[in-house]
Amino acid sequence: MTESQDTATKLRNEIQGAKRYRHDFILRKFGFATGLLGIGSLSTTLPDGTQINFIPLLYLVPLIAIAFDSYILVEDYRIKRAGEFIRRKQCSAADTEVEWENFAHEYPNKGSNIAFFFVTVLYLFGAASVIFQTSPNALLFVTWIILVMSFEIILLVIAFYLRDYLEGNKHDSPNNVN
Repeated sequence: MTESQDTATKLRNEIQGAKRYRHDFILRKFGFATGLLGIGSLSTTLPDGTQINFIPLLYLVPLIAIAFDSYILVEDYRIKRAGEFIRRKQCSAADTEVEWENFAHEYPNKGSNIAFFFVTVLYLFGAASVIFQTSPNALLFVTWIILVMSFEIILLVIAFYLRDYLEGNKHDSPNNVN
């Protein structure tokens, strides 16, 4: 096996590993955020009449989702970066793989960059609807929503920047790159 073929194999393995990590992070995001949303919605009354609720946990739901979004974004970029390298360098990859990378580069899935945003916003609205019903501190409630949306918008801007960074070199066709 030549060095170039070895590099192509390592890149394919890196892409597969990053896809597994991304998939795991997505499942964990759903698990943790949905679990916290469920637990935070619970309340109970003790025999002595004391009311216990877990509503403060709801403030963590979108923050946990944002943390996972950042990991998902990193893994997504790793996948795209390795694919772009294969596309540009054609590092002894199979012809069909290079053709696929060229096709994927020409017709990118632009919606994938915003999917995480919508899911996290849904978690935010779910948590906010329960918190709002308990008549929270209005200043804390509004500040929390603004903070969460700001973080999520920053992640969205970073996602678009990274995508455009790779696409910004679109003029570098495989034939023009050393």
